Amino acid sequence: MTLHRHGRRHALLSVLVLGTTLAQGALAVADNQLSGYVYIDRNGDGQLAFNNDPNPEWVIPGVEIKLFSVNNSVETLEATTLTDNVGRFEFGNILAGLYTLRETQPVQYVDGADTAGTMRNLLGPTVPAGNSPGTAGNDEFRNILFASSTSSISGENYFFGERGVAPAYVSKRFLLDTAPAPVYAPQIPEPSGALLALIAVAGGEVLRRRKRAGGLA
Repeated sequence: MTLHRHGRRHALLSVLVLGTTLAQGALAVADNQLSGYVYIDRNGDGQLAFNNDPNPEWVIPGVEIKLFSVNNSVETLEATTLTDNVGRFEFGNILAGLYTLRETQPVQYVDGADTAGTMRNLLGPTVPAGNSPGTAGNDEFRNILFASSTSSISGENYFFGERGVAPAYVSKRFLLDTAPAPVYAPQIPEPSGALLALIAVAGGEVLRRRKRAGGLA
């Protein structure tokens, strides 16, 4: 019984340390991020069906996605990435400003519908005013706006959809049903309310300590 109580105390201490570390990191650097998927939109609804859905949809690895900052209508390339083995891309440490996400259309696939994502505050219940998830265009999402460089806003589930394999790229393997098995994306769980509350509490304690030490005005 004593060992059990000690184990629980150790686990709680570990969670508190994690929450404090995350809060300190959030105060120190920008942790705004953008993420999404490239996939085959079989039913044309603009929404990716993950592997826990009744009819999951095939994701596409290795597709090039670019992030541009926009200033006075001039785009500057900030970063380039490829979708991973479950069709997902992510950009992190995004500073305040206006952005565009753009897909390099994979030639093997027929272009489909693209659906803009949503924004979530990783350290609070609501997204502060001034942030915007932007709007969908053809193979791009424009007018994505982050209001602060020191926030932790996550723009998620930006879906670049394809209608299917282009006729010129349909091989005998597909016709004979010997092509590699399709890949489906696992849905990434959102952090629990308890963890978010813990991080918020830890962050408040960090701020109070800094104020007492004269580190904040």
